[in-house]
Amino acid sequence: MIEGGNHGGSSYEETDSLALFIGHSVESSYCSPYDQNEALQVDLAPTLALLFGIAIPKNNIGVLLPELFHSLTDGQKLRTLELNSWQILRLLQAQIPDFCLEDCIDSADDLGIDVLPESVEKKLCYFISKAFTSHQSSRLHRGSDLMYGEAGYFSTSVDAYYGFLRYANDWLSHRATDKPIYLLLFAILLMIMSCLILMGIVFCLFNRQTHSQSSGSALAS
Repeated sequence: MIEGGNHGGSSYEETDSLALFIGHSVESSYCSPYDQNEALQVDLAPTLALLFGIAIPKNNIGVLLPELFHSLTDGQKLRTLELNSWQILRLLQAQIPDFCLEDCIDSADDLGIDVLPESVEKKLCYFISKAFTSHQSSRLHRGSDLMYGEAGYFSTSVDAYYGFLRYANDWLSHRATDKPIYLLLFAILLMIMSCLILMGIVFCLFNRQTHSQSSGSALAS
């Protein structure tokens, strides 16, 4: 909010706000005044929804804030990331109808393990297939004596989930704001035509008013 009281604009004072979370998941009671952890406002919706155990708003493209889920077990953390990923995946499929999770998982071996693809679809497939397969492996090894393997699958799953969420979030954000050049040109042309039509109407009304006044003066004479 600015000093004048306005809070609906796009200035820094109007968009910057404080988010304070207090709970048993806080690892330390000391917080340095010099520590500044920034979060996007769009990320608050999925974070609060998952903390309260309710559905994420259907058109939200935010990514949950990991700092607020320290109290959860590894399995619960992966579950929250999975729910967040399903939300983003649904929005991606609305924008890319051919994007299919089953095809991504089936082609996971063809994408390579350490080679990141260039195209958008293949890159999204790479992250989401790696996340889901590692998550499944973590489930299978949970409770076994292979703690090192489970920890490895967990960290791999978390990295892949966040890789998918952040990349998909960035792509969807640009998708909503980036428009083809022909649409922009068409919009500009439409605005010019609207202005010309409005000017023509005003000019006709002005001429009619002037003509009426001239006729009235002539009759009076």
